[in-house]
Amino acid sequence: RHTRYWRDWSSDVCSSDLRVSTNSLENTTLATVLLVIVILLWVYRAPLLAMVPLLTIAIAVYVALQSLALLTLIPGFKLASASQIFAVVMLYGAGTDYCLFLVSRYREELAEGRPLGFSVERSVDNVGHALAASAGTVICGLGLMGTADFAKVRSGGPAIALSLLVAFLASLTLTPSLLKILGGLAFWPGKAPGRPGSHFSSGRRESEEEDLDRKSTRLNS
Repeated sequence: RHTRYWRDWSSDVCSSDLRVSTNSLENTTLATVLLVIVILLWVYRAPLLAMVPLLTIAIAVYVALQSLALLTLIPGFKLASASQIFAVVMLYGAGTDYCLFLVSRYREELAEGRPLGFSVERSVDNVGHALAASAGTVICGLGLMGTADFAKVRSGGPAIALSLLVAFLASLTLTPSLLKILGGLAFWPGKAPGRPGSHFSSGRRESEEEDLDRKSTRLNS
């Protein structure tokens, strides 16, 4: 009788822990997504451009969590429930930064007057090495947590490292693809930098006119 009561109590505790972990993961994901949306809209003031990093990381989170679920089928691989929460926060934090770096470089290339498609390619070429170095450092550091004695740290470090690798690959593949598909529409309701009527093009034209005025003044003097 006591054994049956113990089993029932253990089953209730496990079910309660699972529900709490699931609710925590859902609440953390929702809060993180809302915060990222507010920040991206404030920075870009272009809904479609703000959706590019968000969609990239959302897909990366799904792929990473599914990959971690598959890894749990390997004998000896254990994954703490808290590791999923840490992975989601890290993905939306670091992954959004990777996308922001790429989009920022993309805007600079457009401001120089280069074509949309060519600007995407140059952005990946110029920013890719820096992103690889940044992501590689963090991934290696998290991977070394697998040698820790504490079980949750030992399982959580490599899991987050794998998730971050997925976000890094997504930022260098999916983000450029979305930017190339959207083209100038990504900057709606404004216009793409470097195009007639945009803030960047008018600012660059004014600076060029000022340079010409200074040069003509020097020649006349």
